[in-house]
Amino acid sequence: IVPYSAIQFYAYENAKRILEGWTGTSLTPPLRLVAGALAGMTSVTLTYPLDMVRGRLTVQSSVKHYRGICNALVVISQQEGVTALFKGLLPTLIVRLIVERQLFIE
Repeated sequence: IVPYSAIQFYAYENAKRILEGWTGTSLTPPLRLVAGALAGMTSVTLTYPLDMVRGRLTVQSSVKHYRGICNALVVISQQEGVTALFKGLLPTLIVRLIVERQLFIE
């Protein structure tokens, strides 16, 4: 999803600025990890509905339930509730934290 990287970069810079203001110094590696994890979690949370809709559009059979991304967002929100757009978010966030940790360690 295209906005993911832009959101992650923006969130990382803001988290870094906040953490640097909080500590009064430049960030240590563990605090950079925290900033990266916060940025990753923010970008995943904000783009998750688009990713979920992309998955549903991909698995449509010959019976078309959705006409496109915007239609899918509206139909899912109306029929299943807005929270349906975030089904499966928690496991995704947990995996994201593990990936961030692995990237930091290696």
